[in-house]
Amino acid sequence: MKTFIEHINYGLFEGKYVPLEMPMLVDEKDVELNKPKRGGPKKFYVFVKNDKGNTVKVTFGDVKGGADGKTLSVKLQDPAARRSYAARHNCDTAKDKTSARYWSCRLPDYAKDLGLAPVDKGDGGGIYW
Repeated sequence: MKTFIEHINYGLFEGKYVPLEMPMLVDEKDVELNKPKRGGPKKFYVFVKNDKGNTVKVTFGDVKGGADGKTLSVKLQDPAARRSYAARHNCDTAKDKTSARYWSCRLPDYAKDLGLAPVDKGDGGGIYW
């Protein structure tokens, strides 16, 4: 039986306890808050502070990454799709930064940072999308 400290510093690999080379928890000082990025188990992720002051990782977007499962496409250029998305997700009421809905509704604001084509919001595509 391993002690608690040994469980933190060591991990089970192929039936043997081996020392961990990287810390398992994300250090709050090393992450950039409120800046969505590509990657993770879904299309995008962002680190935010919750009401308790803890840093949490919020993942959002399709798990598959697109219709073909290979791309990370987002339909920002289609005004009808943007209107439908904003209505379906009630983007006008999304206020909680720790929710995926909040970040998904504000994705066009970060399109340039994420390598997506910029959006012209003046074409009637919805408030957020």
